Amino acid sequence: MLKSMAITSSAIILAIGSSSALAAESRSEINIKAVIPASTFHALPFNNPTFGQDETLNYNQATGRLDPLTQMYSLKSATQAIKAYIVGGPAILFNGNPAQDIPLITTLGGVILSDISQEIAAAGTPTAAGVQSLLEIKTGTVPADATGTFNSNFTIIFEEGA
Repeated sequence: MLKSMAITSSAIILAIGSSSALAAESRSEINIKAVIPASTFHALPFNNPTFGQDETLNYNQATGRLDPLTQMYSLKSATQAIKAYIVGGPAILFNGNPAQDIPLITTLGGVILSDISQEIAAAGTPTAAGVQSLLEIKTGTVPADATGTFNSNFTIIFEEGA
């Protein structure tokens, strides 16, 4: 009996000692990213480097529509106009039911983007120095029976062009 108590007491002390060692852990996870744009050409979200990673179009119950998403972009081209297009053409919000797809209308500087490269900033002094242009993503007609969680994923390509 005494031997059994000694083994049990040792096991309890060992368990308490090991849990104390686990409680003393400390972590500091650091993830760093830096983007330094080229001095001759860039198109980047202005003052919001994480724009596009996880955005939400909020449903407005008063209007029955999704509020638009806007973001200022910093554009610069030392020598040429800046053009942009959406890879694959205009995007849609989808929930798995094609009858409830919601078209997205994406404009940059007032130009509606499509799958065709279009000038969004003319060549010249303002563009060479750098300008800001508003990106707006809004929805087209929302089907009356649309419900659920909708998603979209698309890429805008910026390029220099004459």
